[in-house]
Amino acid sequence: MSKMSELAMELDDQAVELGYESYEHALAVGYEVDYKNHRLVKPVDSLLDQAHKEWLEERDELLEQIEACINLDQKGWGNIQNTLIKARDFIKRGEV
Repeated sequence: MSKMSELAMELDDQAVELGYESYEHALAVGYEVDYKNHRLVKPVDSLLDQAHKEWLEERDELLEQIEACINLDQKGWGNIQNTLIKARDFIKRGEV
C-alpha cells in the first residue's frame, strides 16, 4: 500500500473518531492536515476565536461588577472608586 493510501486511511480513522464520515468531511468543516505528524488538527484561528469569545464574556462580567462598585457612593471609597474607574476605562478601551 502506498504511503498516501496509508495516510488517507489514518486520517479517515481519525475523522471517524472526531465524528465525521471521512477526512474529506473533516476538511470541509475546517480541519487541516498536519502532514508532518499525520494528524487532523483544528486551525488555530478557530481556537483563538473561542478564546476571544470567552475573554469578552469574562470582560463583560467584570465590567458589571466594577460598575456596581463605582456606584456605591459611600465615604472612604475615593481611592477604590478612582482605581475602579481607571480599570473600567482601560478594559473598555481594549488593546490598541
